[in-house]
Amino acid sequence: MTSQPTPSRRLFLAAGPASAVFGALSQAVARAPGEDDPIIQALAEVDRAHAAYEQGSDVSSDEAYERICDAEAELFSTRPTTRAGATRLLRYIADFLDQDDVINDSLVGATIGDSIRDAIAVFERQALAG
Repeated sequence: MTSQPTPSRRLFLAAGPASAVFGALSQAVARAPGEDDPIIQALAEVDRAHAAYEQGSDVSSDEAYERICDAEAELFSTRPTTRAGATRLLRYIADFLDQDDVINDSLVGATIGDSIRDAIAVFERQALAG
């Protein structure tokens, strides 16, 4: 009978970031039609910056956080050129606005992200229908 290696704490802790990376990769493959859009490259850079920050890369956390800020600034100044790119940008903005109560409005702050995602759903349904 072969013995199974005992799972280590390090392996357990590494599973979370690894699953996030594999999830992002599967989403990137599913969204390949808009890959010529500059938004796709900008979002990929944001994803890389977040992954480096979460994995505790070789740079300090301040430098890693600064990389995220720079990547997001570049993303928000990039114009999408395809429907797929526009949809992904809107989804990112909706998620961004939902973080840490970014929208400081007690009446609509909690619904802005959902409103953007609802609009995206219309684009996605139309794309599938036609």
